[in-house]
Amino acid sequence: MDEQNEQKRHKEPDEMFCRSCGIIIKKEAEICPHCGVRNLPGTSPSIKKSHSSASLDWYKALIGSSLLWLFLWIFVALIADSPRFDALIGFLLLIAWIVLPIALYNDSEYVKKNTDTWNPNSVLWAIGGCIWLLNLIVVLVYIIKRNESMN
Repeated sequence: MDEQNEQKRHKEPDEMFCRSCGIIIKKEAEICPHCGVRNLPGTSPSIKKSHSSASLDWYKALIGSSLLWLFLWIFVALIADSPRFDALIGFLLLIAWIVLPIALYNDSEYVKKNTDTWNPNSVLWAIGGCIWLLNLIVVLVYIIKRNESMN
């Protein structure tokens, strides 16, 4: 496999990055076949995982917009014949519908960068978050997968 293909592929669980040249090598390899530097088994360059509050904020936005979405649909079903709240409910539904896929996208980008166990496709999750009524199921599945991979 040539060097360009080696660098483009994703690191597998039994692989690590060479501490000198950064290419992907097997964890058992004591010496990098590319640059010849000795690598201790199980060591790789320290890639800092950013645990910022940004993801927690997007996660909160995801939960909040999902709960608002659910509450508003229940509220609409209960007072379907009352035109008093139509504009307010429509506006809040629009806000929840816009925030939900944006929060899904940004939080899945954070998960992708900060976990080795799950690599979510952010665009597909965001598209799933745009589909009316199905988006609550998408969010529920996402939250379950996120909690499994982040713990």
